Amino acid sequence: MGKVAICFGTRPEIIKLAPLIKLLGDSARLIHTGQHFDDGLSRRILSDLGVQAPRINLGVGGTSRVAQIGHAMTAAEPHLSDCEAVVVQGDTNSALAGGLAANAIDLPLFHVEAGLRSYDRRMPEEHNRVLIDHLADVCWA
Repeated sequence: MGKVAICFGTRPEIIKLAPLIKLLGDSARLIHTGQHFDDGLSRRILSDLGVQAPRINLGVGGTSRVAQIGHAMTAAEPHLSDCEAVVVQGDTNSALAGGLAANAIDLPLFHVEAGLRSYDRRMPEEHNRVLIDHLADVCWA
């Protein structure tokens, strides 16, 4: 199996993706966008879950939604070039950036926790959910 990029940036994503990361083992390329930018807390969660720390941190924390998505999408691209697929989870800016980057370079996108809806278009997360699901090749509920 080739590399599978797992793009995340928040602590809840780390928790929900940990079993998949462990299952993929050395085939997983962990890309942390830095959306939640408390490095110590993220590192502790990774350690508690027995997951290796990502070697790639895109450092988008503390910026606007637009800046986070744009920067993460652009910065992720070179790390995806030798991957076979991209996995994202949920409805975060990190997940949308990973999904857009995968789509832009024609990689299959797998969306974990797909299909949830609040139907509240005032919520940025609802926009992210809908967009990621439409981009995804496989939606895992």
